[in-house]
Amino acid sequence: MSGWKIHPLLLCTLPKIYDIISHVANQTQLGEILMKIISPRQTIETVRYELFFEVEPGAGYSFDCDKNGNVFIDELSDCALKNYRDCLRWKNPRSRVIELKSSYRQPALGECECGRTVALEDPLTNECECGRLYNMAGHELAPRSLWEENYDDEY
Repeated sequence: MSGWKIHPLLLCTLPKIYDIISHVANQTQLGEILMKIISPRQTIETVRYELFFEVEPGAGYSFDCDKNGNVFIDELSDCALKNYRDCLRWKNPRSRVIELKSSYRQPALGECECGRTVALEDPLTNECECGRLYNMAGHELAPRSLWEENYDDEY
């Protein structure tokens, strides 16, 4: 296709990745058992709240609280507790509850042939303590000794 350019690093890396994936595909075609997935990869979403006292635009004090603005007093350090009490004493405190959402990926966990648990975090190389390598889907990869070179150094 005209207009398409492939980075030179990809030109030399893609065939190597294809070789490793082909090895895995050949293994599964021959009937080898894939890693047992103990728990699938999931997105974990969290929500927490802060009671924010604004001193000036964009600056102030914040304290962990519930969605109604009830501060978790027992969790405050001595210094934070003093600051919170000072904020409550202001004549016209400008405060509001802020909702903070975040999310992260929890990797899948698989059971290696040796019985150990392996976190499947990396797309290509998740190594068990016994030395076996797995991709992110739980397919066992060829031993590193069969690789043409160490791919970890290229990234």
